[in-house]
Amino acid sequence: MYNAGGTGYRVETSSGTEISGTSDSSITTGVICDSGKFALAVQPSDYASELRVYNKNGSLQYKYSFADSYITAVALNTDGTRAAVASTITHAGTLISRITVLDMSETEPIAEYESDGNLIFAVQWNRSGRVTAIGDTETLVSDTGYNFTPYAYDGRTVTAYTLIPSGAVVSVSNYAYGGDSTLLIFRDSAEPVESDLSGRAVWLSAAGNKVAALLSSSVVSTDLTTGRQEAACNVPADTKSIAMADESTVYLLGVREIRKENLKVIETDNTLSQTE
Repeated sequence: MYNAGGTGYRVETSSGTEISGTSDSSITTGVICDSGKFALAVQPSDYASELRVYNKNGSLQYKYSFADSYITAVALNTDGTRAAVASTITHAGTLISRITVLDMSETEPIAEYESDGNLIFAVQWNRSGRVTAIGDTETLVSDTGYNFTPYAYDGRTVTAYTLIPSGAVVSVSNYAYGGDSTLLIFRDSAEPVESDLSGRAVWLSAAGNKVAALLSSSVVSTDLTTGRQEAACNVPADTKSIAMADESTVYLLGVREIRKENLKVIETDNTLSQTE
């Protein structure tokens, strides 16, 4: 947990607060990996931005400074020995996102990639060793040598996204406001599995091999491998976001309370519009 725009941060576990600290510069984003190592992106006075990676005990392990670009997203691999950093620069009036892949044992990046006109707002280090980066105009997926392949949305608008161990799920729509969505399921490849929704997804959450999409009056669960929509439940109108507890259960965050609902299997002769 970190105070975006501030300096405070904490590492929380089920047993309580493990680490509590204060940065000497304002924090823009952060991430923690399976090993307990964590990283913070900060804005020091002498650089545009800086990545700082900490050991599980809170001691500083590594830092890398960016002279001319501002960090928007960070991912660590499972053991915290490598980082993928998305940062932005402008050139001739064009926004450019740069992905920098760092090895904590090296002083220079081991790979770099630039994406023109694409603001990257999330990065995932996949369990396979690949990197997935979600932007507002395209998603990028690397091979294990960090050569990136883009997938363009062709003018469609991102309505929601969520990270999964093998990549990410992105919801896109042909319309800026309203309209149905299409789920793009990226699993270690820049060629996604697609699944059309009868409604606009405003929030996504994944558990196991399923991803749930919050529509206007329902939640629909989709299989991450096949893209088949398998289960659904109705939701109250005040539902703002969701979190899957497991493949068949979802928590609903409402204005006044959190509810728990079971997802019911969609019969083959039913349509999604009937479940909303």
